[in-house]
Amino acid sequence: MIVNLKTNSSMNTNKRINLFYESSKKKSFANGFTLVELIVVTALMGFLVSISVPSTLSWIYREKEKSYQRELTGYLNLIRRESRRWGGACNFSLKTVSQSKDEKGFKVTCQGINKAARNNIDTLMPVLSKHVFHEINYDMNITPKGQISIPSAPSNVTSVVIIVGGRHKHASGNQQPKCIVIQSPSGSIRSGIYDTAYKYFPSRTGSSYNRTIIEQRCKTL
Repeated sequence: MIVNLKTNSSMNTNKRINLFYESSKKKSFANGFTLVELIVVTALMGFLVSISVPSTLSWIYREKEKSYQRELTGYLNLIRRESRRWGGACNFSLKTVSQSKDEKGFKVTCQGINKAARNNIDTLMPVLSKHVFHEINYDMNITPKGQISIPSAPSNVTSVVIIVGGRHKHASGNQQPKCIVIQSPSGSIRSGIYDTAYKYFPSRTGSSYNRTIIEQRCKTL
């Protein structure tokens, strides 16, 4: 009699365990995702990524343009300071760059300046990103007093203008590039947005002359 009671108790315990296990499985399946739900969620995530990635890349490239504009403005002021400091003269001219790599887009040669200062000028020249382009209207000379002359320009041109824009495919429509104006003969420098639309594309020439850019279209922010 005692044996039977133990056997029945054991059987009841096993039955309760099995019932609990089956109930847990049903709840687990009920709380899971169906195939249709997974497809919808995956498609939605793909759509959100397709929107956010181009926007993020566009923002990154815009920041590259702004950064290069700031660095180039600071660099031009550095050349003027070193020229005044040492009583030397420098020539600032355009340099051809590759389409596929980052490199310096200008060339500076100085005379009458300390060798360490010349090396400093060479080292600190901003590097032009392969996703950024610049255009300049004329080369210029920096005098020992830090003033600017534009020997190759017509007499009515009184400033050097540099345009900074993008050469990539992540810009929608036409864009207004950044600009830097160096006034002659004072050497004063200002920056802003150029009031002319440009088309950005990856195959655009990275470093080039453009005689048509003028200071009046560089709108100070």
